[in-house]
Amino acid sequence: MKNFILKPLLLLLSIFGFAQSCQKTENTIELQKCDLTAKEILTVENKTATLIYTNKLGSIDVPDAGYFIVNHNLSQTYNLPLMVCNFPIEKYPSLKIGESMKVDFSGRIEILPETADAFCTKIELTKISKVDESKN
Repeated sequence: MKNFILKPLLLLLSIFGFAQSCQKTENTIELQKCDLTAKEILTVENKTATLIYTNKLGSIDVPDAGYFIVNHNLSQTYNLPLMVCNFPIEKYPSLKIGESMKVDFSGRIEILPETADAFCTKIELTKISKVDESKN
């Protein structure tokens, strides 16, 4: 009698576990690692800011258009724009130059020396998601 009940139960649990693992895979994007070279790295979790795709930061022309996180209020980075070195283009392919969106993000940021002459610093994302502004 025990085998009669346990076998279907184990089968159902296996199917449920497989379905859950497939669902997680579809909603999760593996973010690649970057080559962060700074001596000091800051880890941030669950921050909100603006993501822009641009070839110009203020009056500075950026050699190649890229994704930058701005308006992040992270004073440790001297409020420099954060150049995303591992942006998941397959998740947000529709941004054009000059377009932006509000995002929640986590990642690792290069902290440059206070005397560095830089217009941005790098961030290696560990998580990013678009903020649903219709809920506000």
